[in-house]
Amino acid sequence: MFNREAESISRANNKAIVKAITNHDGQAVLNIIDDMRAADRRREDPQFSEEYYDAKEKEVKMLMNEVNNSETRAKLKAKGIEYGTDEYNTAISDIVNLKQSYAENNQ
Repeated sequence: MFNREAESISRANNKAIVKAITNHDGQAVLNIIDDMRAADRRREDPQFSEEYYDAKEKEVKMLMNEVNNSETRAKLKAKGIEYGTDEYNTAISDIVNLKQSYAENNQ
């Protein structure tokens, strides 16, 4: 049950990030992560590890790559899913989540 809830939260987060990327704010998301990392480093007891921030950066870059993938965009358009719509954001989020799950299961 917990895993399903965590996946639901991850999906919602990714969907919000995809929305920012499709609105040309992907770099802003990466900048926010960098700012959070810098602020966390200044703490006596950091809240998150460097690995956490690295994973978040990697995830955002994966989402950016998928949003900008012309093949993915064409496949979604062929299914009637237009770039920049809520449905598009959900589809990209789901694609990246599936790729991440596949990679984790094959480690």
